[in-house]
Amino acid sequence: MARKNYTTILVVQALAGITFVVAAWKSDRALDKSGIGDPERFTFWNEIAGISFNVFIIAWLIGVSILLFNHFNSRKSHEPKQLWQQSNRGVWLPPLLLFIGWLVCIL
Repeated sequence: MARKNYTTILVVQALAGITFVVAAWKSDRALDKSGIGDPERFTFWNEIAGISFNVFIIAWLIGVSILLFNHFNSRKSHEPKQLWQQSNRGVWLPPLLLFIGWLVCIL
């Protein structure tokens, strides 16, 4: 059950991250650095980028909470069964990919 929940959270993070990068790219293309362009389209895509970034952060925090909850629950039981352990990549990789996508988008 925990693995399914965590996988769902990773999918939500990926969708929110992709939406953020695309919306940030489109808002950057809508308005030139000199102010020439379509300010309404810039505002529209900028708001979508902001919402998707907030969804990404909330999903990431929920994912970290699931990992911590599973880790502390596994320490309480003393049974010799193999417990589900997620890699640390699920914690640091999504924000890193979001940051790299943002850098590529603005450059």
